[in-house]
Amino acid sequence: MIAVIVVAALTYSLVSLPLKTLTVTKTVTTTKTLTTTYFKTYVTTVTKLPKEVFRACIANIVRDPGGFLGVLIAVKGRFMGWRIPSNLPGPAFKGPPVTRSDWVLADDTGWIYVSADSPGNCGLSPLKPGDIGRAVEVVAEVRIAEVRAGGATYTVPYLYVMWCCVSKP
Repeated sequence: MIAVIVVAALTYSLVSLPLKTLTVTKTVTTTKTLTTTYFKTYVTTVTKLPKEVFRACIANIVRDPGGFLGVLIAVKGRFMGWRIPSNLPGPAFKGPPVTRSDWVLADDTGWIYVSADSPGNCGLSPLKPGDIGRAVEVVAEVRIAEVRAGGATYTVPYLYVMWCCVSKP
């Protein structure tokens, strides 16, 4: 059975997380984009509901990606498009790990790529200057890609987003 989950909030938060649990506020059977006064909520089709979501900062994910495998995490940050912040730490390999369309999510602690193939589409474009720097919150799986470049192999963590919430400009 496929369910479509709509998660909405009145403040800058994709989900009301008492740290470890995801509260689904409504379940519907059609896919559409909802607009609230504060931000857009994008609806994603999923096959099963998560039981736990853990809040994480990007630096911890990049430092120990294996510790986050198999866990859904919530991360607040900024949509950076294809721009890697020069003043923040991130993965050792600077290229996109999955596709050329992967985009960068940054918080105050670091940056990480988000797979453009993720089902949780934020609806933002790296080609729109007004989208760069927009506040987003994602619920995602941490995944790891093995990338070979210049004779070396890099272990590159990235996010596979299930849900995305974008704040209004």
